[in-house]
Amino acid sequence: MQEIERIDFRDAVKQLAKSENIDIGKYQFDKNKVEEYADEKEKIKRIHKLAQTFFKDELTKDEPALKYLKEKRKLDDETIDKFGI
Repeated sequence: MQEIERIDFRDAVKQLAKSENIDIGKYQFDKNKVEEYADEKEKIKRIHKLAQTFFKDELTKDEPALKYLKEKRKLDDETIDKFGI
């Protein structure tokens, strides 16, 4: 329908629902809520990134922990850096 009618996905869904007498009103998104959710998600991502950076920096100061990762867990510097350990 999108290609035939040259409409986007949302409009295609609306037209198909209308043609089949399906009420999709209860599935409509509140744009403000979607934006709030996205903002909240971004905040959480930033918090996780800050925590990862903190713990990674602390690990570089802890020689026994680094020794454990390299000798016991067999992780090299590249792997530690790649996964942000």
